[in-house]
Amino acid sequence: MNLKDSISVLILFAIRISNGQCGELPDYGVSDFSCPDEIMRSSSSIPENVNALRPADIKVVMAMGDSLTVLMAWPGLTFHAGCAYDLEKHVTIPNILKKFNPNLLGCSNATGAKADELPFQARSLVSALNAHPKVNVAEDWKFLGIFIGTNDVCQFCVDQHTPDYFVSKITEALEILRSNLPRTIVSILSIPQLDVIRESVQKPGCRAAQSILNIACPCLANNRATQEKIDNVTIFLKFRNNSENFSVHFRLLQSADEPAEFWKI
Repeated sequence: MNLKDSISVLILFAIRISNGQCGELPDYGVSDFSCPDEIMRSSSSIPENVNALRPADIKVVMAMGDSLTVLMAWPGLTFHAGCAYDLEKHVTIPNILKKFNPNLLGCSNATGAKADELPFQARSLVSALNAHPKVNVAEDWKFLGIFIGTNDVCQFCVDQHTPDYFVSKITEALEILRSNLPRTIVSILSIPQLDVIRESVQKPGCRAAQSILNIACPCLANNRATQEKIDNVTIFLKFRNNSENFSVHFRLLQSADEPAEFWKI
């Protein structure tokens, strides 16, 4: 965790204990989750193709991206890779998959990154998996969630990149993953509506959250950053359409014996 995230976490704690100015943050789980036995059990043999994959066949769950991917100091609560609680208390992808495979391995990989750091994260992830004694990189099916771009938006006023540069770094990371991590499902999560966050912290009763925005996302908090400019940057960095292009691109690149799947959420 970098200094910016550490300070933000302290402020978050202060807000939570200061008369509930922004209210409590409810945690919703799912009770009595179950499926028919033929769905819950794993395949009789390791599937060769993603289309034959069952949830219980996934052995490893991973995440890459910026600080929101690991939720600052609460990596166990993040949607893509959190497993601090069970599904009855908190809904995450790993908690759902653990219902099918209680021996699921994995957690979040890194924090505080921007798109240009994603290739480094991909290489680090490959190295970590190859060194893990319980992971068979060639045989085990893996799920990887990628959430990137929020820090790029938050720094756009001091560190501007072209759309091509942003997309090229994500593509570079995906190339590394495709070449080194067979049997991996990759989920690309799009950037949230950051203007909604900006509007929320300006509401009465939530002004304390403005301190978080000032530190964690200074460009979004900057009054000189007009709504039009924020909208333009957000649209510019969002890769909702580009992520579909990533999916098509990597489907064409994969070979018959190299099943892979790229999702866009």
